[in-house]
Amino acid sequence: MSDTTVNRFTDPPDHPAACSPPSDGIRWELVNRMRRMIADGQLDTPERWALTEEMVFRAMTERR
Repeated sequence: MSDTTVNRFTDPPDHPAACSPPSDGIRWELVNRMRRMIADGQLDTPERWALTEEMVFRAMTERR
């Protein structure tokens, strides 16, 4: 891989290029924030996962 290529699955979520990918309809700022929260262990309880799933579900149904 070259220095300018970013792998969204292996590169750190705060990698500068990972924060500004092409406009593809995916809310990358949210994806990166969630990755940081997971890495920090902030979403590792069943209650937090349930709340997060509910928030994602609501966001997805509101977008339709």
